[in-house]
Amino acid sequence: MEKFIKANEVAEIVGVSVTTIRRLTMNKAIPCYKFDRAVRYKPDEIETWMKVRKQEVKVVRKDCDDSLCEHRGEA
Repeated sequence: MEKFIKANEVAEIVGVSVTTIRRLTMNKAIPCYKFDRAVRYKPDEIETWMKVRKQEVKVVRKDCDDSLCEHRGEA
């Protein structure tokens, strides 16, 4: 059985605040499991979520119009 982790552990893995993780949870933007009032996360699902998000950012930057892009010159 896979171990579930808490929001503070997710925040450390992702590199954001616990408040950000809670906001993402409330907006259903991050994979989670609710047990009554407790919210838990699976580490492998968080890693997959991060990889997908990273790919989405790369696609947005790749497709942006160079004349309007704020990220011009960034790798």
